[in-house]
Amino acid sequence: MNKLINEKSNIQILLVEDESLTQELLLKLLKRKYNKVVVAQNGVDALKIYKNYFLNNENFDIIISDINMPMMDGTELLQNIRQMDEFIPFIFLTGQTDLNNILQLIELDINDYILKPLDIKRLFGSIDNIINKKFRQDYIKKLSNYVHLNNNLYWDRDNKTIYQNNKSIKLTKKEILLLDLLFDNVNTLIKTEDIIYLLWEDSLDDESSNSNLKNLISRIRIKINTLNIENLYGMGYQLRV
Repeated sequence: MNKLINEKSNIQILLVEDESLTQELLLKLLKRKYNKVVVAQNGVDALKIYKNYFLNNENFDIIISDINMPMMDGTELLQNIRQMDEFIPFIFLTGQTDLNNILQLIELDINDYILKPLDIKRLFGSIDNIINKKFRQDYIKKLSNYVHLNNNLYWDRDNKTIYQNNKSIKLTKKEILLLDLLFDNVNTLIKTEDIIYLLWEDSLDDESSNSNLKNLISRIRIKINTLNIENLYGMGYQLRV
């Protein structure tokens, strides 16, 4: 139980709020319970912070964001971050009570929206629910030997084998290494340099490594034409479902 409490208190939260008094209050309240809270002033600032964390091998566990902000609003921020991580939990803070706007937020796959003036008890309850769900999902993921992309295509984690229509597809050693990494991080961006280090370590220069990686992915796409491996330019690759 103590271990779980410690893990919860050490989650990383990105708080995006342009109104200074609200930001100050939320930061003070959140830091009473959580050790790592980073503040962004608007969507542009938040996206820059998120990308810098990603490039430095760090991740946020939850993003709490206002919607109406200058430069980049919360909706556009969510759309940008979803290109890198489809699963990162989002809680929106909003003064909007229009039903159509709220339905639009739900369609963007958010975890919760909390109307202003804020109900702090509900905010903490929402964060707690998200953390508990994540721990359960991580636990189930460890127990599962198979990752299914659809009824006809799945990856066997134990045997490092991909099956299509119940037939295994022959793979090279590097194709297996890459697919194992991608299937362990479905819909989540993996840095290009991390993939290259896994496959070739430091034996090749950057230009050769990038070229080899592109060729490797092209061969995989030919072998498994239903596999959707996307490249976010300058950032990395992800297996999209």
